[in-house]
Amino acid sequence: MTRDDALPTKLRELIHPVGHRISHTHGLESAARMLSETGADYIVITNMSDRAVGVVTDRDLDNLKESDPERWSFRRCASAVKTQPRLTVDDTVEDVLKVFDQQEVRPLLVHEGREVAGILRPTEVFQWCAEHRPSALDHLARHVAQ
Repeated sequence: MTRDDALPTKLRELIHPVGHRISHTHGLESAARMLSETGADYIVITNMSDRAVGVVTDRDLDNLKESDPERWSFRRCASAVKTQPRLTVDDTVEDVLKVFDQQEVRPLLVHEGREVAGILRPTEVFQWCAEHRPSALDHLARHVAQ
């Protein structure tokens, strides 16, 4: 069996704990400060029930700062959450590659039932492809946002 013929890997094997969180009602400046202070690549945005509803990255905040330099910091974290498909722990890396064909490469929430089980970071997808499906690397790299 070649590396490109590897069995599909379930996302449950690749996800990480949710990590740093901030409520959707906090200002984006608070999210930017948390990212800076923690050195994290992303922050998980939660709703009033403390359930994860999205992910915000430094790149998201930079884009918001560029598009509205005067008022970006007054906006709430909820406004920065991007719509993403619902991935589950039983989905595979192949499913994620299809998602990345449709949207930018970014950290994604992974669900188990109604709860968020963890975060799938792009790094793990790239590492998995390097090991099991090298032919996908060039294609995947083209979808990384600048």
